[in-house]
Amino acid sequence: MILTSNLALIVKRSRMINVDYFCHVCVVNSIPDINYLADQSYFIPLYTVRIKNDGLFQQSSDPQEGKFLRIHNLSERLVNSLKTTFALKFCGDGKGDLLESFGPDDIFYYIYAIFHCPAYRSRYADYLKVDFPRLPITANLDLFRSLVGLGGEIAALHLMQSPKCDKPIFEFFSSNKAKIEKITWSNSTVWLDKAQTIGFKGVSKEVWNFHIGGYQICEKWLKDRRDRLLLREDIFQYQKIVVSLSETIVLMEKIDAVIDQYGGWPGAFESSKNASV
Repeated sequence: MILTSNLALIVKRSRMINVDYFCHVCVVNSIPDINYLADQSYFIPLYTVRIKNDGLFQQSSDPQEGKFLRIHNLSERLVNSLKTTFALKFCGDGKGDLLESFGPDDIFYYIYAIFHCPAYRSRYADYLKVDFPRLPITANLDLFRSLVGLGGEIAALHLMQSPKCDKPIFEFFSSNKAKIEKITWSNSTVWLDKAQTIGFKGVSKEVWNFHIGGYQICEKWLKDRRDRLLLREDIFQYQKIVVSLSETIVLMEKIDAVIDQYGGWPGAFESSKNASV
């Protein structure tokens, strides 16, 4: 995660946390804390890194990669299954065009979309309580393409790389210095003081209650800064968080809708020879 650009999936094997639905998955592009999802988490990098030694490895086409070579960390079973199913070439690094080729990044985004599918989380809720999430494989290339796109959009939101994060959807107001005292939510407003004179107006209940891991994100970010004055950059950061979660909810609904178009659960995945990995 330090030597080259990389993505990693953070998951949990079981939900030993006081949250009544599966939300224990996230993406990172740097080193996370072991308790990233509120309890000990599993860290799964998309690429491992090797050092190039005297021509042992071919030079990377990316000059920023320098003396390091990224090696994808995907199972050969998964890669070969998709190659056979879609009749596409597999490029060992980055993205494909999804017309003639696909790459590790495409698979990562497909995984991220599946794990953010509300119907998947609901249908397999009992299994997700006790084991790692399993990955259903579709045999429909159009569905695969759509899920890659949606998963990529959600990942960009969670990494704060989406341009949507820079467009505010709420109003911040304060009659005095914005010190975080008592954090509450009501009437689409996140209040920061007991008198309810300081807050963020325009935050929906769904966004306020949205969890990743064991954390209610909008509340926890503020709790971690209790008794502090909010600076201008803090307000901008909270704005990005709210936009990211709001757009995530919209995209999760789109994932459900797209899968329904291709037969829903489990029909959209039953035609594959390898139903899940």
